[in-house]
Amino acid sequence: MKQNLNLLATSKRQINRAIRHIGLEIQNNRDGYSYFTDLRDGCQIGESVYVCYLSQQTVGDWVADAEIAKAMGPS
Repeated sequence: MKQNLNLLATSKRQINRAIRHIGLEIQNNRDGYSYFTDLRDGCQIGESVYVCYLSQQTVGDWVADAEIAKAMGPS
């Protein structure tokens, strides 16, 4: 089942389902930023995304950020 990318993200699980095909997983902490890790080795990929809450972006925004991070490569 395809996700609606226009919906605001409500959970890490929802975002990870949407970006799995990119080979990344989102990690977040309570300091106001999130970052992506490679599913193969767990290393950080790309730069951090500075948002206080996952719901400040749509699922589509998170997918776009993941694609940019993948293109940037390891941090």
